[in-house]
Amino acid sequence: MKKIIRLTESDLIQIVKRVISEDSLSPKSRKLKEIIKKKFNIDLNGKIKQINRSSEIPKIFFHDSLRTPKDYQDELNLKPMYLIHFYKDKVMNKQYLYQSGGYLMDQDGNFWSGTHLMELLGLNLIGLKIDDLIDIYYESIYDI
Repeated sequence: MKKIIRLTESDLIQIVKRVISEDSLSPKSRKLKEIIKKKFNIDLNGKIKQINRSSEIPKIFFHDSLRTPKDYQDELNLKPMYLIHFYKDKVMNKQYLYQSGGYLMDQDGNFWSGTHLMELLGLNLIGLKIDDLIDIYYESIYDI
């Protein structure tokens, strides 16, 4: 007979903090992915990709936008940019462009704070930031 263990929110936060502080990236990523999937019903495998050229940005980001491919390329020359597709409970189904220390923009051209997005996903409860998700789920666009 399997024993059922119930975790409180503080227990979950402690577990996540311990996992984040571990040195080994691969086991850490596996453990966090498991927690995020089981406790928050979020699976971001294959949903975060690094953008290396403006031509890799989906055309939806240029629709009704004053930004040009050259604008994006100039930003890409400064810092990496990531394409993130969030899908949760049919409530949140959008693509976002994220640049660490820069901005988070959805496919409709709206700019958001990273904390707002983490609140929508519920991941703020365990202290995760968007950069943490990138560290865990990052997949090069060339690996597809």
